[in-house]
Amino acid sequence: ICFNQIQDCQFDFLLCIENVCFEKDFFERFIRKNPSCKKVLFLWDTVATRFQRFFDYLPFFDKVCSFDRDDAVRYNFSYVPDFYNSDLERKDILYDISFVGTANSSTTFYRINTIRKIKDYCDSRGLSSLFYLKYRPLSSSCVKRFFSRLEQKAYYDEIDKNIEDGFLYEKPLPLEEVNNIYASSKCILDLNHENRQGLTINAV
Repeated sequence: ICFNQIQDCQFDFLLCIENVCFEKDFFERFIRKNPSCKKVLFLWDTVATRFQRFFDYLPFFDKVCSFDRDDAVRYNFSYVPDFYNSDLERKDILYDISFVGTANSSTTFYRINTIRKIKDYCDSRGLSSLFYLKYRPLSSSCVKRFFSRLEQKAYYDEIDKNIEDGFLYEKPLPLEEVNNIYASSKCILDLNHENRQGLTINAV
């Protein structure tokens, strides 16, 4: 959205969620046009993970909320747990436990080894499970592939070691399919980012 699309409108409330996608010029013009508008920012990830480069945007907002207790205390934000509108209808149970998420080379790298151990535990005890970890594939460019592997060798070594275990995938699942998995699961596993206290909506 650009300011020209809304310049003839008046707003009483502005809610920004997660990453700030607007340029500073947008906020400056918006505030001049809507001086009494209440402006709230809600962060559903930590400052260190996603918002660090937007920190100088904070003065544009009247209130900043975070789902992470530590960030709320550290930066004097309001603590607000994750919120969502659930339309899931419970279905016949197909899985004793399930998890759908990502595994990147920094904050969620540990999930690969953790999922492998939990999967082995479930298999050894006859528990039905579905684990779906989306990993970041190597670039098709030979040069980028070479340097990427040098920089993140441990990550791709772990991918190679576990790729045959049936829980690592290159593509994300459609939301409808994720919802079907959750609605058919007795237990939903949540594996948080490292150094993050806020609960994801997996655990809500």
